[in-house]
Amino acid sequence: MKKVALLIALMLLVSAFTFAVDFSASTNLAGNLWGTDGFVLNSPGQKDADLLTVDVSDEVWGSHFRLCTDNVEGPVSLRKLNIWVKPIDMLKITVGSIGSGLYTEQLNWYQVSNGAIATAMDWSSDTATAGNGVNLELTPMSDLWILAGISPGLATNFMAKDVDDKLVVGGDTNFGLAAKYTIADFGSVGVAYRNNGGTTAADGTVAWNEMNFRLGFDVTSVEGLYAFLQGIFTVDAGDESISGIVIDEFVSYTAGDFNVKATFPVTIRVTGDAGDDNYMTYDVKAGYKVMENVTPFVRLEQQGAAILLNDIKFMPSIKLGADYSIGSVNFMTALQINVPDSDVAGAEVTWSIPFEMRASW
Repeated sequence: MKKVALLIALMLLVSAFTFAVDFSASTNLAGNLWGTDGFVLNSPGQKDADLLTVDVSDEVWGSHFRLCTDNVEGPVSLRKLNIWVKPIDMLKITVGSIGSGLYTEQLNWYQVSNGAIATAMDWSSDTATAGNGVNLELTPMSDLWILAGISPGLATNFMAKDVDDKLVVGGDTNFGLAAKYTIADFGSVGVAYRNNGGTTAADGTVAWNEMNFRLGFDVTSVEGLYAFLQGIFTVDAGDESISGIVIDEFVSYTAGDFNVKATFPVTIRVTGDAGDDNYMTYDVKAGYKVMENVTPFVRLEQQGAAILLNDIKFMPSIKLGADYSIGSVNFMTALQINVPDSDVAGAEVTWSIPFEMRASW
């Protein structure tokens, strides 16, 4: 896999220079310089900041792929690979690794509250489709974007024959729809539907997984401000009842050299076991640029387990650090203090000095 991934990178790089197309790439490393667990070098999982990200594109075609590694055992894996074409100006077809976002916060965008299970996070901000498949994106007018896609996965048929030799939807096939309309002097409104597939039985019947609906809007008309609010509804496919609702929001405000970003999604459990409680989590980062390439910041976020609204647990991770850059390389270093769960006997405060380096070209 390592050789294959490097070969793909080389082919795309050669194509960029040969055909004079747009080329961009970035590499990322992260870890802890020191702390309770000593020195650790790793690449963060489930984030855009993979080991290597490459984009090659022209006006009518393009390709994107990402390599990742845990830097523990050392293997390099191909996380994403897709190719897209635009046969006509209003239609874009993407084949391979697909995904679609509606409104996505800019702090820990890869970790989204999941209304289906209390205290659980859905490690995907993809709205309508996710995985490997085909996306069709339409822009019939400049203010309207429409998406439809299916993602049956690799080596999986979207349709399969049952015992009566009839074609039925099979496999763990995700599919969905999304649309967004831009409103002048306001922002946009959007809606999305995602079906998380199901399991096909021997008789051809399909047991569907839960479905997700999203409805939201964002505001872009106020100088220095970006904000959105959306509702994420998780629906059980069996009785079509709503099992959970996430009120998801994000705000970013910039005034001169000061910037603050914040998100605090709330999950309301409608059905479920007694232990499936309502909960909330949070992530707030404030920074002030003191030099052209240096921005000290303070960041406060809830660790792993969420706050339960009926038994509030305050377990913050506190970071005091700085974002800075040298040329095309961006850095982040900080002092991080993790407050333990007060209900765990013997739990102690831990600390670390995390760092992240990202080079782009």
